[in-house]
Amino acid sequence: MAHEIAHMEKNHIIKKLGKEIGLSTLLAIASSGTISIEAIRLLTSSAYDRSMEREADSFAVEYLMKSGINPAPMADMMFRLSLEESTLVKNLTLISTHPNSEDRAESILKRAEKEAKEYEPLCLDIEWKDFQAMAKE
Repeated sequence: MAHEIAHMEKNHIIKKLGKEIGLSTLLAIASSGTISIEAIRLLTSSAYDRSMEREADSFAVEYLMKSGINPAPMADMMFRLSLEESTLVKNLTLISTHPNSEDRAESILKRAEKEAKEYEPLCLDIEWKDFQAMAKE
């Protein structure tokens, strides 16, 4: 959630739309319509999206740490995502809208380690087990 909040706080949606529309229009005019709109969208948005994802990750870690919440589970989630990604997906990072999940996890952990501190658990183990049991029902 902290990652998505960072996207909103940093106005990534508005920035992406403005940049994508502007660049797409310029490229369409410059290419006299010989490049498809989908190709233009891909060319103009991928790298920009990745930088916004990295920024949202960084601010999410900052938000979590300021709230006294350990960001390590966020990195764990990214590592789990990387295990589920196919080799093809991992090799297509250049045109992906998101950075490589394993790289993101490592970056999150490095960022958190710079300001390492002790975190209080958000809930007791028994509460967590009760919640997990409820979610399975």
